[in-house]
Amino acid sequence: MIYSLWHRYPDIYPQLEHVQARLTQKSRIRNPAVTEVVTAQINASGKMLRSGLMFMFARFGDPTQPGLISAGAAIEALHLATLVHDDVLDHADTRRGVSTVQATSGNRAAIYAGDFLFSVYFELLSQASPDVSNIGTNAMAMRRIFLGELDQNWTQNNAGITQHQYLRQISGKTAALFALATYQGVRVSQADTKLYWPAYRFGRYLGMAFQMIDDLLDYTGDPSTTQNPCLRI
Repeated sequence: MIYSLWHRYPDIYPQLEHVQARLTQKSRIRNPAVTEVVTAQINASGKMLRSGLMFMFARFGDPTQPGLISAGAAIEALHLATLVHDDVLDHADTRRGVSTVQATSGNRAAIYAGDFLFSVYFELLSQASPDVSNIGTNAMAMRRIFLGELDQNWTQNNAGITQHQYLRQISGKTAALFALATYQGVRVSQADTKLYWPAYRFGRYLGMAFQMIDDLLDYTGDPSTTQNPCLRI
């Protein structure tokens, strides 16, 4: 099910349906347990913000480029993989009111599912854009995401975290994935190369703002509205 927000964008909604179908197709493997948990994550009514952003930025080029569906599915696979691994590290039983993979199937199945989604990401990426330099950009984005996770783990429950440490942490986590989405939109759609860097920066700053609001809601949000039971006050 595609999030209702995208009904407002009739040009993008059908593309997101194709993304979900492509990701589901690529996520079927012989192991039924892993296939089941991965499929459940794909169909968990995520907002698909990152692939949606990618399609928005693809309008700076040719939004009908055939590689865009695979690129959107790749972004979603990468995002889901990071969420599954996050929930294992955080011992999270729910995410936005829905049971996590590790809570329902155990850490082993969750780690396998996350690792498999990383492989799906690279397979889809190679289909979307076989350009070696673009794959290198994606690999660097994964490195930033990983370093952001390390920074978060290092500073967890540290009341003395500095502003610089916090900004570095979120710039290497959420922001890196948003930046990759907007960058892929202009690159895979074959937009003017002058737009690559501005698109990347827009996604990065949007991702940082998104994460700041998300973190703020942990302290001030109403769990009945945010569906986040992990409020810290």
